[in-house]
Amino acid sequence: MNKKIFCTIGPASLNEWTIKRMADAGVSLFRINLSHTNYDDLEHVINKIKSSSDVSICIDTEGAQIRTSHINSDKEQLKQNEILKIASNKDMINEVDFCLTPNNITRQFEIGDLITIDFNSVVVQVIDKHNSQVTVKVLNPGNIKSNKAVNVNRKVQLKVLSDKDKKSIKLGLKLGIKHFALSFAHAASDVKSLRGHLLNDSVIISKIECNQAINNLDLGDIVGITGSLFKTKTNELTINTESIELLSKSLRPLPEKFHGIADIEIKYRQRYLDLMINPETKNLFKVRSKIISAIRNYFIDNSYLEVETPMMHMIPGGAAAKPFI
Repeated sequence: MNKKIFCTIGPASLNEWTIKRMADAGVSLFRINLSHTNYDDLEHVINKIKSSSDVSICIDTEGAQIRTSHINSDKEQLKQNEILKIASNKDMINEVDFCLTPNNITRQFEIGDLITIDFNSVVVQVIDKHNSQVTVKVLNPGNIKSNKAVNVNRKVQLKVLSDKDKKSIKLGLKLGIKHFALSFAHAASDVKSLRGHLLNDSVIISKIECNQAINNLDLGDIVGITGSLFKTKTNELTINTESIELLSKSLRPLPEKFHGIADIEIKYRQRYLDLMINPETKNLFKVRSKIISAIRNYFIDNSYLEVETPMMHMIPGGAAAKPFI
């Protein structure tokens, strides 16, 4: 397998010794995350990596994203059913529990919206709104930090590239950077927008990080994904997606896993559905297959001969049988 290793350079790893060790370990690309890198520091970071290694550098844009701004330590732990006030104007920080960026994004929120913070670590719902200030109720409690990703369960209007992104891309091209990642890519038009700021030989990595980006996909669709494998902080094997292509559309989408198959007749007559949806059924058939194999192997080892006797019927039998003509 052609495996590529994609490593992020941050304050703790921005030194010659660490960069050289990662390069020797086979890193394919060093990532600079603009969401956590000040523009004024970007040139220094690029030059430091270049002076320590020949590995290519990728500038990862902030992209069309909503993030938490500064959060005080006493507001980091959110409790079930807690009521909070949120705004997106930093001038209101003393009037609310915390703020979001970009500026005035909360004006687009509506009562009933579900908002996830830090990739579903916390889920809140909008229960009231007044101009750019919204009141939310915590549905799924947890910890939140400053500068973490925020998603809304419907489409909101966001710039594909921030002003900081555009300045950073211009600086990157000047310094010879060829790889650029687009965070929170929603559609092909977003990639085209980034392409308009780059050179012909620049490489784009599209990052799918929100539900809106896969709205046109249904359960059962077959997709082709290209990208590099990595493990998350929770040790889950994940693909850093470079491209996603619909290979085959499911004409009848599969039942979703939460409810499964309610009709017992369908479970018995369409075993393939039950096997795909229910892990318990799949495990049961694995055990059954092993039992049958063990019995068959016992008889074979004792010189028995297995003979099948096909029988012709006027009407084909079987759970899902259909006439041959």
